[in-house]
Amino acid sequence: MAPSSPAAWLKITLIAPDEDQERLMADLHELGFYAFEQQEGRIATYIAEKVFEDVVQREFSRVLKNYSSVRQLTEEWLVEENWNRKWEESIQPMEIGPFLIRPTWASVPDGEERMEILIDPKMAFGTGSHATTRLMLEALSGLNLPGKRVLDAGTGTGILAIAALKGGAEQVFAFDLDPWSIDNARENAELNGVAGKLEIRQGSEETIPKGATYDLILANINRNALFNLLEAFMEHLSEEGEMVLSGLLLQDREVMINAAASAGFRLTGEESLPDWPGGLVPDSEKPTEGFAQIGHTAPSDTWLRLHFRRDI
Repeated sequence: MAPSSPAAWLKITLIAPDEDQERLMADLHELGFYAFEQQEGRIATYIAEKVFEDVVQREFSRVLKNYSSVRQLTEEWLVEENWNRKWEESIQPMEIGPFLIRPTWASVPDGEERMEILIDPKMAFGTGSHATTRLMLEALSGLNLPGKRVLDAGTGTGILAIAALKGGAEQVFAFDLDPWSIDNARENAELNGVAGKLEIRQGSEETIPKGATYDLILANINRNALFNLLEAFMEHLSEEGEMVLSGLLLQDREVMINAAASAGFRLTGEESLPDWPGGLVPDSEKPTEGFAQIGHTAPSDTWLRLHFRRDI
């Protein structure tokens, strides 16, 4: 049931045997659940209110039916104002390759010479704390960006678009389904002085300007969304362009490579990184028996970045 007052996130607590928890977290992550608290015999998971619509609710029920010993225990709507305040208190500056990612309320470390990116997250995905964001930022640090036109699919906070522009990209077009992300990405673009070179629209591939081509396509989203976007990516990637994908678990590697090949892409590089370096849920909200976002407690759950070009 939807909350009677404005809310930002839904917390669902599940009874789940320990042996099912890692596989269950991977399945829920595919639906858009971002954070997980693990305790003995149970999991609490979080999803943005705007994402938990009818389709996701039906898929959530379907996933649970695949686990005979898993059942829902409670659900709780988290009020936006209180959640945001706790979230902001949890964000600290991070050094990723040539970039220093920090919120405006955090000071710059003495002697810091990295390229600064200001991100005030407001719960949109992409602060640098997740392994996939780190993988994408590290990829950007090794690419020749000056003068490039970039497409950022599922921009979240706008962190990748902003990093590309600070690295010399000429222009970035970005889109995201979540209206909250759109507002947040625009605010962050203003903070970083790149708003004039960044166009952001709400929606998916239908928002991409007709006939536009890009030298670099960035997409850090879930596997199913990537599958659905491959055809559009092929349509909008320039002849010599590169596509960089993440949001993938290591076990997604073969199916993603095969799907990309069917769409006309060839693999040109890859990198992996285990677990979540930081948590989405603030310390004050974490249980005493341990906390994880996908992969945090399971070294077998490794995140993947894949590079592709046209298979000419």
